[in-house]
Amino acid sequence: MLQNVVVSGITQRKIVFIVSPEMNPPDITIRPETRSDHEAIHALIVEVFRETYGTGEEEAGIVDQMRQETALGPYVSLVATRHDALVGHVFFSPVTLAEFRNVPVCTLGPVGVRRPWQRQGIGSQLIRNGLEQCKKHGYQAVFTTGSLEYYPRFGFAPISTTRLFTIFRTEHDMVLELKPGLLERVSGLVEYPKPWLASL
Repeated sequence: MLQNVVVSGITQRKIVFIVSPEMNPPDITIRPETRSDHEAIHALIVEVFRETYGTGEEEAGIVDQMRQETALGPYVSLVATRHDALVGHVFFSPVTLAEFRNVPVCTLGPVGVRRPWQRQGIGSQLIRNGLEQCKKHGYQAVFTTGSLEYYPRFGFAPISTTRLFTIFRTEHDMVLELKPGLLERVSGLVEYPKPWLASL
């Protein structure tokens, strides 16, 4: 059976994720966030992570702060709604290859779906749509930290198969190549902006 991660992120002490069956949810709209969504997105992230792991403010804070880091590159923030009610969210934001700073890359996370709407494939829809937006923005690779059983369905591979490593240095670090051949020619540290450092 296909599995779908509906919550993924990093807390101060551990990598967290939930796995659930993938389905086709009814009446779900995936769209870019608007400024009027910011408060509701913050509340959703806190709710989802607090219910599951007792965290939330840290993950929501990363999103709030990374929206302000526009000099690093564009971010992608998508919401899933049903009848105008926010039920899910995914966030992609820029990171940097320390030895190849001219190569645009980003990271996926956090992603979350409210409990009543989990196990319906909403997380997968958010991620797939977000990856398409990342391509349009010119990102050449996407990094994430999460389930080694789940993310490969989107094309992610363990970062250990490359010559790269992240500041987290975990076995759950993964990368998706958006520009063919990129991972054969880059190496070194993947640097995350300051808002992420609190999760170390």
